[in-house]
Amino acid sequence: MTRTWFETADKMPFLNSQHWHEIHRPKGAARTPAIFLDRDGVIIEEKHYLCDPDQVELIPGTVAKLKDLLRHGLPLVVVTNQSGIGQGLFSWAAYELVHQRMLDLIGIDKPFAAIYANSHAPTETQGTWRKPNPGMFVQAAADLNLCLESSAMVGDKVVDLEAASRAGIKRIVHVKTGHGTSERAKVIACYPRAELVNSLVDFALDACSSPLDATQADYKKPLEIKAS
Repeated sequence: MTRTWFETADKMPFLNSQHWHEIHRPKGAARTPAIFLDRDGVIIEEKHYLCDPDQVELIPGTVAKLKDLLRHGLPLVVVTNQSGIGQGLFSWAAYELVHQRMLDLIGIDKPFAAIYANSHAPTETQGTWRKPNPGMFVQAAADLNLCLESSAMVGDKVVDLEAASRAGIKRIVHVKTGHGTSERAKVIACYPRAELVNSLVDFALDACSSPLDATQADYKKPLEIKAS
């Protein structure tokens, strides 16, 4: 069922006017790894500044893959930049409608442990939640008691992998869906040990229990950023 928060900011799941978060899994007593997923270009088809729920399309194989990942019990966490809001191209209400349409198409009850989104415009480079900054990952770790070092990130752009790396995540996975084809050469140059796959469907979970060696060349020490 579609929720009806719409334009009333205090009824939306905001930490502040630029940071949206939903948490659907209790904070664990023990630290656990998570699977972080970008939204546009990884879960749903990339549409330039998507704001129309009728235009939402899942990338083929997404539902089956999410079900497979959920069977392993690790939290799935969505981290997404939504700069169209900050640029005045659409509203948080439009984001919510797109988000709900995605969930309706997935058809799984609470598939994601948490969802984080930010509205920082591209010029707001100091916005801690805007990838390539790691703020959304740091917030998720605080909210869910996650072990970032043992987690994985799946993204279609260099900024996704950079944000994850700066948060201390060592397993970074690049897909060719979304912007992935045009970004692949840059990813190989910047993160030579990134896993290269065609889509989320090709992501294999087994390596998450044995993260890459912290001495790898493209690993970056996590920044000291406090959660909100």
